[in-house]
Amino acid sequence: MAHETIEAVRTAERESDEAERNARAEAEKIAADAEKEAEKRAASLTEASRIKAEEALQKAKQEGEKLMAAAKSEAEQETAALRMQASKKSNQAVRLIVDSLA
Repeated sequence: MAHETIEAVRTAERESDEAERNARAEAEKIAADAEKEAEKRAASLTEASRIKAEEALQKAKQEGEKLMAAAKSEAEQETAALRMQASKKSNQAVRLIVDSLA
């Protein structure tokens, strides 16, 4: 009877040790899986942020190009208007000179 009790205690200890090892292994697996999932999410968020930043950069570049085109057009219009004024002034100056000579 004592031998059976001792054997039962040893069996229970072995089963307990095995259950503990299994629990540790399962905990390590869960931790490793969680770490992998966290890395995936971080990579996904990083990629999403990179894409958003690139889109914002493209939008800013397009806006800059639009502003440059508008500024160029305005400058060309101002230049044309100044040339027209200069031409009129030149014609007036020629008339004044001719009138003063006559």
